[in-house]
Amino acid sequence: MGQGVERAAQAKGHQIMARFSRRLGMPKERPQDLAQADLAIDFSHSALVLDHLKLCLSLNKPLVIGTTGWENEMATAQALVCEAQGSCLCAPNFSIGMFLFQRIVAYAASLLAPFEAYDLCGVEYHHQEKLDAPSGTAKALTRQIIDHLPRWPHFAFSSIRCGHIPGTHTLHFDSAADTLTLTHQARHREGFAQGALMAAEWLLSRKGFFTLDDFFK
Repeated sequence: MGQGVERAAQAKGHQIMARFSRRLGMPKERPQDLAQADLAIDFSHSALVLDHLKLCLSLNKPLVIGTTGWENEMATAQALVCEAQGSCLCAPNFSIGMFLFQRIVAYAASLLAPFEAYDLCGVEYHHQEKLDAPSGTAKALTRQIIDHLPRWPHFAFSSIRCGHIPGTHTLHFDSAADTLTLTHQARHREGFAQGALMAAEWLLSRKGFFTLDDFFK
């Protein structure tokens, strides 16, 4: 994802001031390099997100977070940003198509709510290096389902990790008479990178803690 973000940024004329990874060194080891940038984009590891956020806030640098698996610490992150009067935008998936898919799923669930003949299952596929299961995107879709279909309070996605799949999320609404299937399939990571870059450009002139909902509004 980092390489995809870099390609998308350079294609739009942006300059990459620093790159951080386990191989290249971490931000806390080279804060002076981060200080030269206008903002940072983080696709790293859930265990590092709050440390990266604290460092960016200390340097007054906006941060876009695409890392998943740290949802339980979201309230802490929001409090840190508000206290520092900083800038942060986080999302489990920066695909424009996935944002639209979530709206479609919410609408479909609201239509199906009165019809108890339908059961529901969800399956999500990702590449074998994807660490969190279910994915952050699957969790976001699950919240959409539970909000509109409270009779499924324990609904969750089944997760498959295999090969090089960028990401596929499928919902099956099944009855004895028929099946309705909704699927979003990412072809490659460039869509996520372009969405993250659009969010970063939007965040640069703003203060606060934001999600993609704020960006699209």
